[in-house]
Amino acid sequence: MRIKEKIDNRIEGILSLLPNCETLADIGCDHGLTGFFALSKGKTIKVIATDISEPSLKKARNLSKKYELENDFDFRCGDGLSVLKREEADIILLSGIGGELMSDIILKGKDKIDKNTSLLLCPNNREAFLRETLEKIAFKITKERLIKENGKFYQVMLAESGEPEKLSSLEKEIGRKILSNKDDVLREYLLMRIKKNAKAIKSLGNAKSKNQRMDEFLKRQKDLKEVYEWFLKK
Repeated sequence: MRIKEKIDNRIEGILSLLPNCETLADIGCDHGLTGFFALSKGKTIKVIATDISEPSLKKARNLSKKYELENDFDFRCGDGLSVLKREEADIILLSGIGGELMSDIILKGKDKIDKNTSLLLCPNNREAFLRETLEKIAFKITKERLIKENGKFYQVMLAESGEPEKLSSLEKEIGRKILSNKDDVLREYLLMRIKKNAKAIKSLGNAKSKNQRMDEFLKRQKDLKEVYEWFLKK
């Protein structure tokens, strides 16, 4: 069957870190495209597609009907991981939301996550907050990747039960494995972060009162520039 749907870089990046599995739970699936492509590429046998919004879930239902995949999807309307049973999914996917909300969903539903469950995560922001949450529940990041889509950068991470690595503040923000991968996406991302950080430092420098935030931004800027200089030596 010819597939008319287009796969973007973000979904492609998520799927590149998705291990072959029997059941993928796509939490907050919205249009259902990630689960659809996971099935069509043979990465999973079944997708539990959930969303808190029934209208959003309807889009995913319509997509499955269009390609006659209704039997490969299990649609559930509900909040976070509340719609799952323990050990029901091999991989739990969370994407399209911020790292703080993602952390909240994981902590509230941690009774649905066991040592055999992997977490595939692609936050929109607050990546450091999310990595700290993974430390709290004793999950280690085994794979991670940086992706650029429509001018925006996304960090994708696969986490599994195990002793977490001790990460520096910069590694919590960007990811140790991402920082070790010398590619053009990382180069662009580092430059963007350096420029953004410089603006923040200038803004704080113009403020009447200095505070701890200035020290934090200055340290971050130093770390970013050191990584970028290392990158240029490739």
